[in-house]
Amino acid sequence: MEATTQQQEGAGTPNNRWVVKVVLIGDASVGKSSLAMQLCLKRFYEDHVPTIGGSFYQRVLVAPPDPHSPPRDVRLDLWDTAGQERFSSMAPIFYRDAQAALVTFDVTSHYSFDRAQWWVDELKQKGPKDVTIILVGNKVDIVHGRVVSAGKAEAYVAQHPELLFYTETSAKTGFGVTELFERVAREVVARGTAREERPQQGQIKAPAASSSLYGSLCCST
Repeated sequence: MEATTQQQEGAGTPNNRWVVKVVLIGDASVGKSSLAMQLCLKRFYEDHVPTIGGSFYQRVLVAPPDPHSPPRDVRLDLWDTAGQERFSSMAPIFYRDAQAALVTFDVTSHYSFDRAQWWVDELKQKGPKDVTIILVGNKVDIVHGRVVSAGKAEAYVAQHPELLFYTETSAKTGFGVTELFERVAREVVARGTAREERPQQGQIKAPAASSSLYGSLCCST
């Protein structure tokens, strides 16, 4: 299992941060790992090795100043699940206590979109009842190879109230990636399902990363 941590000290201290567990699910090669790495590392790897079992990433989103109340940063704990069929039975292990799930598909693959619907059904059966589910269409940078339209994906979401919204991304170019995770953080906090960070005694604080790696909870930076 791989682990990647990227943190930055913001206005919120480790004693008052919100923590949001996010699971990325979907078939193999739709770009789940690439989305997490684009958010945390601002990198894209063409020859990324498929995830085996699961990978863990962490990112702190710095809250904008608020004159009415102390700002609270949000720590995203990202669990990237393996999409290969032989690992599908392991996915529910990662659903436990998740506040948000990003069901991801490849807009250049009809099959991955059909499978995304299967993943939604499986999440409804085996995931937390209050999990926030988002449908994500990835690889929109491949314009000429696209076969699943935004309208088709939006129509599916409209027919399934358990899905909060649909959005599109390109893990390769970074399009829509930061905005996606910022919105996820806002939605989970607004719904009251985020938990408070409670550092264990003697916990070692990770060194701060470059501020250029971090977005803010507001739309502007």
